[in-house]
Amino acid sequence: MKIGITSNACGGWGDNRYQKLREHGYSCIDLSMANTGATIYQCDEEEFKERLMREKKLADEAGIEIFQIHGPWRYPPRDSTEEERAERMEKIQKSIRAASLLGCKNCVIHPLMPFGIEERGTTYAQQTWDINLVFMRELLKTAKEYDVTICFENMPFRLFSMSLPEDVFSFVKIMNDGHFKICLD
Repeated sequence: MKIGITSNACGGWGDNRYQKLREHGYSCIDLSMANTGATIYQCDEEEFKERLMREKKLADEAGIEIFQIHGPWRYPPRDSTEEERAERMEKIQKSIRAASLLGCKNCVIHPLMPFGIEERGTTYAQQTWDINLVFMRELLKTAKEYDVTICFENMPFRLFSMSLPEDVFSFVKIMNDGHFKICLD
């Protein structure tokens, strides 16, 4: 059995973070790339790879597996325009490349929320699903290219049309691909 935690929980330990996690009984980590404003998204490709390889080295030395990457997400949602979705696509694709570079097979991705978090039962709910289908089908091409599984995660907003486990399951069934699975939070 693997016991993991988000990397957000161990930043205060600096370079000893993975050693401390091991001492506390953890065996794996969810490496957070959720913050879309993080410097990892602004650095050039060489620095991007250097930072990831340093992270992998620290984790490997401590015997901690980087089990999954948590892809970019922001709150409040900003997915209503084509430009915002294109920017999000670029950053999610970068997180998928990061997973591949780290030898990690899983990248957690939240659905787009183009009409906010309270559209269940409105005319926007179907549009949310349609926008997500187009977006995720495009993103799936990158996941397959890098042999990384998109782990589609539910949302904590009960009035969002893709928040409940059965919603996420239905969406994953529609996607119908081995590189697109479920992550329940």
